Amino acid sequence: MQTLAAIEQGFATRRSRPPDIPGAVEDVLGDASLAETPAAGAARALAAAVQAEGAFRPELPYHNRHHVAEAVMAMGLLCALARLGGLLDAPMSTLGVVAMVGHDRGHDGSPPGDGRLERLAAELTRPVLAAAGLGAPESLVVTDVILATDPRGHGFDLLCQLANEADVFASLLPSRGWRMGAALAAEWRMGGHARAEAVASFSGRLGFLRLYRRFSPPAESLGLSRLVGQQVAAFAWGAASPEEGAAALDRMPRPAAHRRYMDALDAIQEAP
Repeated sequence: MQTLAAIEQGFATRRSRPPDIPGAVEDVLGDASLAETPAAGAARALAAAVQAEGAFRPELPYHNRHHVAEAVMAMGLLCALARLGGLLDAPMSTLGVVAMVGHDRGHDGSPPGDGRLERLAAELTRPVLAAAGLGAPESLVVTDVILATDPRGHGFDLLCQLANEADVFASLLPSRGWRMGAALAAEWRMGGHARAEAVASFSGRLGFLRLYRRFSPPAESLGLSRLVGQQVAAFAWGAASPEEGAAALDRMPRPAAHRRYMDALDAIQEAP
């Protein structure tokens, strides 16, 4: 099993190259059990469509093709672990991957919350799936999973829970997560959204991590819950609580505050 540190480094390596959604799909379909499923062709067709769309418009700072490729890779990994545990079969896993390819189609950089962006992504994705020959029941599964990637979508069945985790997987990692927060702030700033600055703050990062207290069995087996808990604990680097520590960090010069936080996290991770 890959370690979370290795996964994070893999994401960084991919981001040093041009975004490649079809390549991410092919990596996931390297598992022969997925490549032989009826939805594999739909995954490839949708990946080609989303990749091509991104070439004709400016990439958003956060919701761009790199994010889609990372979500696809994360979903492939989580579904593989779910299959090992007897929780999912290969056809359902492939449908989950298809959903992550299409989950942000048409995204305009707006903050989430009302399901509008998820409905748009589902609407834009359905014709591609039909053209690729995906049946109506399978297409409905893809639609339901895309709709569940609204961040309010916790508590759905396992595939939807995995989609929620795959969507924010990179943002939950200790180094990549800060970059993702800064990218999301830049994206919201472009739209003049009031929460743009808060999302990249230390208090904003803590609030985001606090949203993820319950993880799927595959994410638990990866150690994601433990890693998120360590990151939360590091905010209490000498303060009475993580919230007080985050507020204190927000009052410091950013570079010094980040070094202090990462030092605290390193100490927690190195403790026996």
